[in-house]
Amino acid sequence: MTLQLSSVVVPSVAAGLTVLDSILAKARAFSTERKVEPAALLEARLVPDMFTFANQIQLATDTARRAIERLAEQEVSSKPDPEPTFDALEARIRETLEAVRKADVARIDASVDRAFEVAYTPELKVPYTGKTYAMSFLIPNFYFHVVTAYNILRERGVVLGKMDFLAPVSAEYKVM
Repeated sequence: MTLQLSSVVVPSVAAGLTVLDSILAKARAFSTERKVEPAALLEARLVPDMFTFANQIQLATDTARRAIERLAEQEVSSKPDPEPTFDALEARIRETLEAVRKADVARIDASVDRAFEVAYTPELKVPYTGKTYAMSFLIPNFYFHVVTAYNILRERGVVLGKMDFLAPVSAEYKVM
């Protein structure tokens, strides 16, 4: 049986975006209830040389959108990073989620063995197939940013538990 790449990529990315949307809502509620300036959460980071919470959302959504476009053989788009506000980040997550759910799954599936190259910098160009790209870059990189966003909020005192992360993933795969 041939791997249907879309059956791995689309629900996995959709689940991660749902996690981001959910934890962003909890961050907003925490900010309101505790009278914490939104910037204190949006600009939070775990260590000084790390990207902020808002950047983690921007990077996760960029990774998701560009990967889906690349796998579907569409032009890879570039979106400016919005001003880091709860509203702007929520809109970005939901727009990306809608694009992922509307992705051309037949084209994604057709890319499983298609060879292509991704230029991360002018000096760093990495050859992939659709399968190796999805498994060795897309999913690990995307979830790195989702988990980091989660951890930044936890470190700042936002009440999040393991199920805030796992429930949307399980729901996307219809496990729970």
